[in-house]
Amino acid sequence: MKLKRSVCIFFASAAAAVSTATFGIPASADTPSVRFESRMIQDAPTTVLITPQWERQFIRWVDPYFSKDGYTPERRAKEVTARLNRYFSQKDQFITHGVMNKQPVICTTNRFGNGCNNLIYTLKPNQDPAIVLEDIFALTDRNFAGTVLRESSCTSYINIKAWVQTQGRGAYARQVCSAP
Repeated sequence: MKLKRSVCIFFASAAAAVSTATFGIPASADTPSVRFESRMIQDAPTTVLITPQWERQFIRWVDPYFSKDGYTPERRAKEVTARLNRYFSQKDQFITHGVMNKQPVICTTNRFGNGCNNLIYTLKPNQDPAIVLEDIFALTDRNFAGTVLRESSCTSYINIKAWVQTQGRGAYARQVCSAP
C-alpha cells in the first residue's frame, strides 16, 4: 500500500472462498445483500462493507485534506457510507473513476463502459483515480476479466456484486481503454 494517500485503504482478511464467478454476474437471490456502515476503528472513521457472511474495512478516512472545506474525515465517512448504501441498493452498479466538476473522483455507473453517474467521493487534485480504485479493490491480473492494460488511457469498472459474491477472488474488474 502506498503511503500518504488521502484515504488509507486496506482489507481485513477474507473468509472462506465462495465459488468463482464471472464479471457479468446477474443480480439474483444468490447475490449476497450488501450494506455499508460508518464506524470508528482504532480512532479512525471507517466505512465498513457488510454481507451476511463477512465484513471488511472498505475505506479508512484519515487525511484531513478536505477539512478546510468542512469535510472532515468523520463527515466524509458518514456521507460516503450513505451514498454507497443508496447506490448499491440499486441493481447492476459498477464502481469506476472519472472526473466530475473538474475534479478526479471515484464514482458509480449503472452500465459497463459508461461514465460517472453518481459521486462516491472526490479525490485530491494530484491523486490518480485509477490507482486509488486499484488500491481499494487490490486489483491484480487475477481478478481482471482480460489483460490489465497500463500503457493506454483506461477506465476500470468494478462489478460490486461480483466482488462481494467472490469475496474479491473472482474476475470482477474490466477496463475500457481508448486508442493511443
